[in-house]
Amino acid sequence: MRMHVYMHLAFKELKLQCDLSLNHFYMQFNDVNLKLIPKKKNIYIYGLALLDVFFAKQELGEALLFSSLKSTKPALCQEKVERIIEIMKKQFPTESLDLQVFTHKANQKCRDASRHYAPASTK
Repeated sequence: MRMHVYMHLAFKELKLQCDLSLNHFYMQFNDVNLKLIPKKKNIYIYGLALLDVFFAKQELGEALLFSSLKSTKPALCQEKVERIIEIMKKQFPTESLDLQVFTHKANQKCRDASRHYAPASTK
């Protein structure tokens, strides 16, 4: 009986380590456990919440989600943006993600951040 309990505990620990390593890419960033971010009403609101985890407000204010011909602002780090999109799809597997809608919402968040964190000389 005791051997069965030890084997069971060892199996649970091994499975937990495996699950953690598989989900580490998706669920851990900058020492923030993304599982602790409450699931939002829809995929877009969750994505906007992830932007606050992955980028500082100043970074958001100085860039856009993707570079644009209409703006001189650079694009945010594309590796982080791709990771955000992957996490969004993983957290909301049944919802479809319209990248154009998310880009519009994220760029608006960046514009709002730039207004809030503008240098004092431009206010």
